[in-house]
Amino acid sequence: MRIDQLRLKNFRGFEDFSIDLDPQFTLLIGANGSGKSAVLDGLTIAAGSWLLGIPGYDSRHIEPHDVRLVRMEFEDQVAHERQYPVVVEAAGIFGPKKKNKQSWLRELRQRGGRTTYARALNIKREAEKFHRIVQAGGSCTLPLISSYGTGRLHQETRRQQEANKPSKDAVGASRLDGYLYSVDQRISKHQIFSWLLSQYIGRKRRIGFLLFEQILTECFDQIESARMTIDFSTHSPQFDLLVKFSDQDELPFDALSDGQRMIILLVADIVQKAVILNPRLAQDAVRETPGVVLIDEIDLHLHPRWQRSIVSNLKKAFPALQFVASTHSPQIIGEVPPEQIRVLRADGRVEGVPGSLGRTSNWVLTHLMESEERNVEFQKKLKEAETLIHDCEYEKAQEILKNMRQAYGDDVDIVGLDAAIERELLED
Repeated sequence: MRIDQLRLKNFRGFEDFSIDLDPQFTLLIGANGSGKSAVLDGLTIAAGSWLLGIPGYDSRHIEPHDVRLVRMEFEDQVAHERQYPVVVEAAGIFGPKKKNKQSWLRELRQRGGRTTYARALNIKREAEKFHRIVQAGGSCTLPLISSYGTGRLHQETRRQQEANKPSKDAVGASRLDGYLYSVDQRISKHQIFSWLLSQYIGRKRRIGFLLFEQILTECFDQIESARMTIDFSTHSPQFDLLVKFSDQDELPFDALSDGQRMIILLVADIVQKAVILNPRLAQDAVRETPGVVLIDEIDLHLHPRWQRSIVSNLKKAFPALQFVASTHSPQIIGEVPPEQIRVLRADGRVEGVPGSLGRTSNWVLTHLMESEERNVEFQKKLKEAETLIHDCEYEKAQEILKNMRQAYGDDVDIVGLDAAIERELLED
């Protein structure tokens, strides 16, 4: 599965919006309110349309809060009117790799209505065909679908929390269980740990745990230059994941930072789904499983050093997957090729970027994110001092610079203006 284009009509803040996606990785950037999360939610609906053909597994529908509201003013009264129809349309490839590109559409036509799938029957029927093959024990490669929201680390449903012990069905689960929680946007720590334990216990470790350990070690080696040993504690009935870095003692999962835990769970969830969906691929499951993975705020909780390598690590670990992610991090933006970046503007435009790869964070902040590279108050005071120097008001300028030194230290620009004043006074 791959999504090449997405169109949204009357969806959230978009009246009519279109975006082209890179087949491997697309990074969405833009100011708050530019629609990054809305695009990811639209993609979740589009990709989740595959699940219409997989009975018993939830797909994402167009919800009431997705409907665009328009403010209407009538003399002294204001109303907000819902705009219909709400349309999510996608074009891409699903099913066999050589299949021609197709388009499909989901629509909500009125308040209280249901999301239609009459114009998404092509993707639904293709999924139904794969479902029948799986039921008959046939061979097919199922696409992976996964959506992760900003609350992915800390929010779990009660049903997910109850999965805190390995179940008898954990090893012999249906291949289709790889679609559990695909559009939920949260990661179930307990459910993942239950699966990992089922892959770990016994005479030898099963392929799922070995792949998890391999992929995770590769990712962390690149980020921290560390070797990892991973094991489960046998001293407590509430099993745990123990992680060891080369420069510190073994730590239980909950003692790790939010960023470390988020990465471990994200990698584990993708590995789990790939292995369950496509067991016939064995050790190649994570390399060859296709699909779409959506991540809102991929920089969430990550140390800046980790941010610089997270995108390249994911692309290397899961080369057959298509990732679409959003970020506010200039560190991440500076490490992504410009052809994989989309800038979302407040007016609904989508722009490409000039050469961003390898750029400094300050350059990214100024040129791509429309933000000051330095503290706004600092810039204001510095400009005020420069103006006073230009007007020969040296004492007032020195007073401002003195206060700035106390607040910001010996910044190079402050020192430079002080030196300029001294030169002017000497010349006088």
